[in-house]
Amino acid sequence: MLPGLIWYIGTYPDLLVLFGLPDFLQMLDKCDNNKIFFTYDTTFNLGDFYLTTLVVQLFDFVDKPIIPVAFMLNERKFQMCHEQFCSQISKLLPTKVKSGNVNICTDGEVGCVNAISSTFPQWKHFHCWNHIIMDVEYWLKKHGAATEEMTVYKAQIRDLLNCRSRDDYDITLLSHRVTWSQAFLEYYTTVLEKKSAYFLHRKATECRHRR
Repeated sequence: MLPGLIWYIGTYPDLLVLFGLPDFLQMLDKCDNNKIFFTYDTTFNLGDFYLTTLVVQLFDFVDKPIIPVAFMLNERKFQMCHEQFCSQISKLLPTKVKSGNVNICTDGEVGCVNAISSTFPQWKHFHCWNHIIMDVEYWLKKHGAATEEMTVYKAQIRDLLNCRSRDDYDITLLSHRVTWSQAFLEYYTTVLEKKSAYFLHRKATECRHRR
């Protein structure tokens, strides 16, 4: 019914279906790369399969519309699935977009991050704040934190996410870390600290878009 909607169907070793309307991807050729913001995420609650979506928000327009532009239906979360998805998207994107300075946000899943980095090395990658908070909450529950403790820790992580400069971040981190348990401090240092640069870059990007 919609010519060109489905780009690829694979049945072995697993079902893999890639689809979307290419016109939406080609439309990005008319937009400023610095005002294109992609979100790449996988949902787990639609049945016995995963659905990965590529969504774009266009800051070139007054209403900053959010448009789903590509989808991947797959049975298992393998990196090769994300690589195939990114490869097909690359074939459909305008050259200036796929090789340009474009922003993309993910949940930080290793397979999709690796696939995006190898296919679109020029793109700037950011971590989704909601997933960071969810990861912190999961870690705290696993380590037996009380409800009050979880509320404080999550609020402090949000403080760090909202820092607008490196100096602000360093001062805020110094004030919060003295209240943390040794276990959480180690978790932050080994898992979350490496993402701190993304926090600041993301905030800078948001400020530019507001202007």
